[in-house]
Amino acid sequence: MDFFEKFKHAEYDFTYGAEDDPEHHNALQVGLVAWFYLDKGYTKENRARIAEAWQLYHNEFGGKLRWGYIDDPNKPLDYNVKLTKILKKYISDSFGESFFFDWYSDAGFRYASYYSVSVGSMAGWYESIHKNVSYFGFYIPVEELNRKDFLKALLSQFCNILQPLHGLMGLGIQQCYEKERYQHLEYEICNEFKGVDVINSNTDKKMRTGLRAVNWYTFFSNEWLNKLGGIQYLRSALSNPSIEIINYDNGVIIRAGEWPELGWIKDNPYPELYVKVNKVLKPIRAPEIGSLGYGSIAGEIRFDRNSTARWLARFDVDLPPFTAL
Repeated sequence: MDFFEKFKHAEYDFTYGAEDDPEHHNALQVGLVAWFYLDKGYTKENRARIAEAWQLYHNEFGGKLRWGYIDDPNKPLDYNVKLTKILKKYISDSFGESFFFDWYSDAGFRYASYYSVSVGSMAGWYESIHKNVSYFGFYIPVEELNRKDFLKALLSQFCNILQPLHGLMGLGIQQCYEKERYQHLEYEICNEFKGVDVINSNTDKKMRTGLRAVNWYTFFSNEWLNKLGGIQYLRSALSNPSIEIINYDNGVIIRAGEWPELGWIKDNPYPELYVKVNKVLKPIRAPEIGSLGYGSIAGEIRFDRNSTARWLARFDVDLPPFTAL
C-alpha cells in the first residue's frame, strides 16, 4: 500500500467525531503538524519574524481559515479580510507583551481543524524569570502531501524566517481548543501510532534543554548541531540515501524518508529511518519534558510523567541489521 492507502486504512483508529455533531465535525484527528520553538519571542525582532511567518501561512492557506481569537478565547473573531489586513502589524507591535492566537478552519472550541495556525509568546519579564519558550505552529491535512516538494521548500522558508531553537513537522494529533477533554484518547492514539506527535504545553522551559521529539522532519539550530558534533558528523552518522539533510540559514533540517510514518503497532511500530535519526539525535534530546496529559478526572488513563518519559524514548530500540528499506 502507498502512504495514502495506509493512512485511510488506519484512519478509523485515530479519528473521533465531535460530541455534538460527529457526522460533520471531529474532536480529534491526525494530519500534518509543524511546531517551531523560539527563544526570546517577545523581542521586537522576533515578533516581526512571527508576523512574517503568519503572513507566509496566510498567503498559502489563509483562505481555509474561518475563526479564532487573539489573546482572549472568550472573545472569538471571524478570520476575514478586514482582520488580516492589520494582523501582521498587530503582531509586530505586540513586542514585549504576552501574545497568543489560534485560527481554525472549523469554527468551534470542540472542533478539530485540518487547517490551523497558532502562536504563543509570553511577555519579556515573564520569560526572563520563568524561562518559557515561545512557539509558532500550524496544521494542514495529509492531502497536502501531494505537494511534497512544495512542503519541503515551505518548511525551509519557515525555518529561515523564525530561526527556531528546534522543532518538527510530520504526522501529529490535530487538537481542538478544548484539547484537555480528549487527552485519554490522545493517550490511546499515541500508544497505537508511535509516529504520531502530540503536545500539551508548548511553552515548557524544559524544551530549552533539547529536542522534544523526532518526526518525518526534525530541525534544530546550529547551536544544537555544534553540540552534536557538526554537520560533517551528522552527514556521516546519517549516511543513508533515504535520509535527506537540508541546511537553512541558522540550522539544519532532517527528513526521515520520502513519506511520513504512522508507526502503527499493527504494521510497522518502529520505522527504521525514524529509529536511526532518533539514535543519532538522542544526545541533544531533552532529558525530560512536561507531562503530555493532565491528571485523571474520572479514572481514565492519560499521559503522566512516567508515560511521557516512555513516549519520549519510544524510538530507543535496536533494529536488526540489514533491514530492507
